[in-house]
Amino acid sequence: MMYSPSYLVNGGLWLMQRLKAGKSLQQIAMKDSSDINKPTCTKLSCNDKLHHFTNIVLVSSHQDRYVPFHSARIEVCNDAKRDYSYNGHVYREMVHNIVQPMIDNPKCSISRYSIQYALEQGSANSMIGRAAHIACLDSEVFLNKFFAVMGWKFFV
Repeated sequence: MMYSPSYLVNGGLWLMQRLKAGKSLQQIAMKDSSDINKPTCTKLSCNDKLHHFTNIVLVSSHQDRYVPFHSARIEVCNDAKRDYSYNGHVYREMVHNIVQPMIDNPKCSISRYSIQYALEQGSANSMIGRAAHIACLDSEVFLNKFFAVMGWKFFV
């Protein structure tokens, strides 16, 4: 993963790639092609279908160490802004390819929410960031409250 702040997740991803030759792991790491312009993620960024939706809701958490905060929000992180290498350029272009069609469509609304979870401290899942990664989907109470409070904007 490019610009992931978690050494633990990066190390785990590296180890999983070595133990399992899974294609999806190579795609996530953008290592499924030797040419940086040809990995699956780069190609998918050119498939600008998100702009066909009226409302796009992106939920992120700084507590989630599996998916970087900026990635969940489809934003360019500060490290990528300062990366003048070819990889940095390709990364910024990927984000632009995804976001720009949504911005250009006046009928498309993007909403970004940053969530702070009340997580059990000291658990292994909290320390590695897994608890926050699954908290949103794992909590029916959270989902009901989130859509009751925020969802009215989109579904009324």
